[in-house]
This record gives sequence, structure tokens and C-alpha cells, in this order.
Amino acid sequence: MLRFLLSVLAVVLVVLAYLQEMQELWVAAIVLTTVVLVMWSVHSWRHYRSSRRPSLSGVPAPLDDEPDLQALGILDIRPRNSDSASSNVPRGSEDAPDTDGNRLKSSDTSGETSDGARLREFVTANHALGARRHTAQPTIPTIKPPNEAVLGPLLEAVRAALDAHTTCLLQQSADTSECHVVAIAGEDRARQAGESFVSKQPLVSPSDTAQSITLRSVDGTDLESRGLGYSRTPGSVQQIAVAPVGGPELYLVADTTKEFGLSDPRASTLLAEFARMIRLLLGNYDPVKSKPRPRRDIIQEEIDDAREHSTKMALAIVYLNRGEEVLAAGEAAVQEAEMRQRALLEQTQIPSRVVRFGPCMFGVFIYGGISEIEAWDEEVQDMLHTVGGLLEGGVSIGIAIFGSRHETPDDLRNDAKKALGEAYSTGSSVVSP
Repeated sequence: MLRFLLSVLAVVLVVLAYLQEMQELWVAAIVLTTVVLVMWSVHSWRHYRSSRRPSLSGVPAPLDDEPDLQALGILDIRPRNSDSASSNVPRGSEDAPDTDGNRLKSSDTSGETSDGARLREFVTANHALGARRHTAQPTIPTIKPPNEAVLGPLLEAVRAALDAHTTCLLQQSADTSECHVVAIAGEDRARQAGESFVSKQPLVSPSDTAQSITLRSVDGTDLESRGLGYSRTPGSVQQIAVAPVGGPELYLVADTTKEFGLSDPRASTLLAEFARMIRLLLGNYDPVKSKPRPRRDIIQEEIDDAREHSTKMALAIVYLNRGEEVLAAGEAAVQEAEMRQRALLEQTQIPSRVVRFGPCMFGVFIYGGISEIEAWDEEVQDMLHTVGGLLEGGVSIGIAIFGSRHETPDDLRNDAKKALGEAYSTGSSVVSP
């Protein structure tokens, strides 16, 4: 029925465009006609395949196994309260830091790591957990989109019109860097509709959300290929184009294996028009209805990666010194301050992952040793000298270097909190080795 209605609507649009001689109507007519042709092609192909498939009457279709909730960690994601987490510094934060930490000089912690045998035990123990974490189904409840049957063929039409490799509709969480796949089209799909993945490097930064189209090169300097968790072959992708669809952080994403395959202005115009059509189809759709992902889970994720790959990592907690004043100014001021604070932290040259830890507070996972940590801190402080407004007054930074003594996420976070408490009191960044 939907195919017939869209076919009639396409014919009506063509007639109106011819009679009214309006360019907008011609664009809408071409897009809708393309969608209709794709839908009829898909329907005909399915009918052809079903006519050639042998009869399986009487044999029930296998059901997908229900995910083991305990194996996915749903029953063990509640943050644990700790006496050491209490503090008398910045109010209004879910991760208020301690103030009884001791300031320690920055030093290389390479000598403090566990020996090879213990490290191999860590890697072995966490290998299965890491593999399950990257392949598991999303642990958050999701809601199916309206007009779900149309989204797949529509994304196929987008892919054909742009000559793209993969197209998908994503919801990107600004808090946790988690991406939920609403719909996807392409041959090399690592995720299906309804699944999620974590992109440590956001596909779209807050400063880009006001633009109709954002083009990014996948070359390691602008965007790393490992951030494209929806693709099975991210190393072959050369460029992506992102168009905001509206609603809660929804984006239409297209990628290409050609170096400048999406740089044509025509491609940008088409992608923007398709995004507008999807916005009309979805309305005020919000695919994910859930509480923010526990920060303890995110820290555990980083600890697992550091152990599995034997890499150096540190957790920095960054709090806006004027946080209480900004909170008193209202929600709009908080959102603007956090957007600017996040954008600044994501501009650093040192590889890192930025996660919101609370109002005007961010956790930054810095990848590297003491030299990278010092370079990151210096770069952040230098950038803060050039900004004003809501970020005037700078930030307090407490850093904890991950080591063998950090057996749980709370151990690492508590060290970073203590360092932040000292930094807030002294006005200088503090590193806890």
C-alpha cells in the first residue's frame, strides 16, 4: 500500500512541478521518484527470490537468542558510592572531587607498571571481556523509528545518488561518544539497525552542528578510521559527509572510498535535501530513551583497552572554575559553556577521548606517557588564555596516570578526583602518578 501511495504522490509532484515550474518541486519530485523506484526494485527482487526458494512450510524460523543481561553487564552498572568521593569543592557535579589529595611532581610511570607475567594475566583475563564488549548488542532500550520500512530504501537511494560506499542514520551521544544506528545501507556493514558502537572520536564536534554539511577526511589527522564503528572496512574509507537531521543528535552520514568523492557541491546539496526529507519522516523521534551511560562503565572500558593493548593512559578531570556561577545562570548558560568547553578539549593535538562527567565537568582519557600529558595540559592552558565569556577564569585539572594499582574504575577516578581537589585549591594542574 505504501508503495502505491508514494507512486501516486510522485506522479502528482511531477505534474505540479511541470505546471508550476518550481525548482523546489522538481527536486522533491526527483527524490521521491528515486525512492519509489528503489522500493519497487527491492520488492521485485524479493518476489523473484521467494519464487525460486524451495518450500519450507512447517519448519519454524529460528529465533535469535535473547542476550544474557548479566553477561552484558546490565545488572552491574550501578555506580558504587564511596566515602572517598565526598568533597567540599565544586557543587552540582555528579563526580565532585576530593580535596585531601597530595600534589605530586610529574614523573614517568613506566617503571611502575606490572611485570610482563602480570601484564599477560591482565590481557588474558580481559581479552574475552573486550571482545564481547565490542560485539555485544546495545545495553540500552531503543525505540523503532516511524516509517521504518521507508528508511532502508531511502538510504539506498541516498547511496545511489551520491555514489557513496555506505550511508547510515546515526544518533551520536554527546555525553559518552556512543553511536546508535537507526538505519543503514551498504555492503560492508559492521552494525545493523538498532545496534550501537562507541566512537572515541566524535564524528561531529559541537562547533560543526550549526553547519548543514560537514566534510571530514579519514586520514588520521582529521578523523581516524577506527571511529567508523558502523563499517566493516573502515580502513578503505577516504571521506565522510555528515548532515544534521534534527531531533536529539541525529545525523545522516555518507562515506566514500574515493579521496574527494563527496566534495562536489552537488553531493552536499543532495545530502542536505535527503536529510530534510528524513526529518519530515521522523518528526520528533528519539531512538534512545534511557539514562546516561554510567561513567564507571566508560572508565572500565578504557582500563580494559589499556591492559589489552599494553598502552599508557591517564584520566584527567577538567572542571570549569566558574562552574557554580554558570549553573546559577540557568540551563542555557550551562549548555553553551559545556559546548565551548568540549570543543576546546577536542581540539588538542594529543590523542584523547572526551566524556562529560557532570555539569561543567569533563573526563579526558589521554593516550600516552608523562610527556604527552604535559604537552596536553600546556596546550589546554594556552587555548584558555585566548578565550573569554563563559570560559573566562579557566579550568582546574586533576590527572591520574593509570597503573597496576588501579584494579577498578573507582581506583582511577578517585585518584583523579583527589588531584582535582588539590588543583582547585592551588590553581595549578596536578598529576597523581
